[in-house]
Amino acid sequence: MGGKMLICNDILGTFFKKYKCADCKVKINRKKLSKIINTKSEEAKNYSFHIHSHAMTGDVKIYWYEFECPVCKKRFTVEQLNRYRKKSCRR
Repeated sequence: MGGKMLICNDILGTFFKKYKCADCKVKINRKKLSKIINTKSEEAKNYSFHIHSHAMTGDVKIYWYEFECPVCKKRFTVEQLNRYRKKSCRR
């Protein structure tokens, strides 16, 4: 395997904020998800495999976090939860 890569654009939101499901209003749980992408595949064009002056090659395991409701099993990204939070605050 060529390496591992974590994708996390909002560290505070992912690890420290508490969220509730937009539908059920219950506390949702953080889940770590992953997939393996070959750097020469078509899907690899959506990612940057360069770290400092080095580039990862071959199969790279990519990790990211989503939140899942224990009741309705819907999954949310941090970006979706922040948009929902902003909309509900305007009301």
